[in-house]
Amino acid sequence: MRTMSVFVLLATVLLLAGCASKPDQEVAAAQKALEAARTAEADIYSAEAYQAASDALKSAEAEIAAQDQKSSFSRNYDKAKELLTQAKTQADTAASTAGANKEQVKTEAQTAQTEAQTALDAAKEALAKAPKGKGTKADLDALQGDLTAAETSLTEAKASFDAGKFMDARNQFKAVKEKVDAVAADIQQATQKKKVG
Repeated sequence: MRTMSVFVLLATVLLLAGCASKPDQEVAAAQKALEAARTAEADIYSAEAYQAASDALKSAEAEIAAQDQKSSFSRNYDKAKELLTQAKTQADTAASTAGANKEQVKTEAQTAQTEAQTALDAAKEALAKAPKGKGTKADLDALQGDLTAAETSLTEAKASFDAGKFMDARNQFKAVKEKVDAVAADIQQATQKKKVG
């Protein structure tokens, strides 16, 4: 009788040891952390950390699925739990750094806006002062069209900024400045052409 009890106890211990529990709570925690990171716009302002968290979660889910295919005695969710911990940690990091990164990009966008507006104003002034004549009229008209397009792009960039899309706004302001700088160089060239001609 005693031998039978020991055998049943040993079999129960082995059965319980072989039946690893699925990490449902860890999955939920990682998913919640990733959603919080997305809400903090970490997918935009801390993209690398956010992507690492997302990848770790996907790997954990794949590992869980692989373990689910095994017999209950051979399932081991340790690797999945490790990946889920990693996903949660990276998502938390992404969320916490996104705010600071967003403020940095906002500041950069404000600087880029000032630079683009200053360049546009200077190019308009240079165009207004450029000598007009037969040889330069068509060139100057084309340059005026380019400045008008740049002004429209500047307005669109301001709208992006006002909507809180600071990354887009920063890139748009920089593109406007590059375009205006190219137009200013062309205005200078057209002015020189008129002086020589």
